[in-house]
Amino acid sequence: MMTPRSWCYGAMWLGCLYSSTAAAHLMVAQHGTLNRAEGGYFTVVSLPITAFAGGDDNGDGRLDHAEFARHRVQLTAEVADGLTLFSAPFGVWPLDGLLLNLPHSHDDGEPGVTHVVAMGRFTVDPEARSFQLQTSLFGDTPQTQRLFMTLTEGASEVEFVLTPDARDFSFEVP
Repeated sequence: MMTPRSWCYGAMWLGCLYSSTAAAHLMVAQHGTLNRAEGGYFTVVSLPITAFAGGDDNGDGRLDHAEFARHRVQLTAEVADGLTLFSAPFGVWPLDGLLLNLPHSHDDGEPGVTHVVAMGRFTVDPEARSFQLQTSLFGDTPQTQRLFMTLTEGASEVEFVLTPDARDFSFEVP
């Protein structure tokens, strides 16, 4: 259930989502960001459609707008379960205001896209200092089994890669 705060974040994301520049170049495939701001971590990640249990109804390796519309709820649930931020002793922080989008395709004219862009916010307790970002959302090819991430905390930036063999990244805040 979305709270009023989640609706506010959702409206903010929608504004970004529907600006022509943001929609065309929202996030490079297999990349993501985790940015600390306002008591939480905003995230944007581009995930391969082969990371999901369903959605590609015709089996062409791409997700078109009709397939996306039919499976949006399922895909959203899979992202919420497969991309988590954990901190002891608090547990798993929910991904609030989670929105999915199909990026603009720059491919060879084929219908549909090979990735879905997910955006949301992990709201964390101000006392939490130690975190672990975890994911299980990897594709079925070597190219889609790497997620290049950038963690930003103020002026500090850390890059890391998540893979099926290294599904989590731990970090601490001062």
